[in-house]
Amino acid sequence: MGFGQSQRNIADDVYDGAFKDLVITSPDGERVYCDNRLHGWELYKDHLPRLLARRKRNLTC
Repeated sequence: MGFGQSQRNIADDVYDGAFKDLVITSPDGERVYCDNRLHGWELYKDHLPRLLARRKRNLTC
């Protein structure tokens, strides 16, 4: 099975899920247990194609 597909598990009431920018913190927000967001260089590489495309559109007007 591919990503995003799941098989029903008759024994448990457990379901698969896909999350974007998942952050799990303590109830008071002081502690971060899991942070699935992009940071630093990975964030820059993810945003770079959109920034270049926007700049290219603005230059051709």
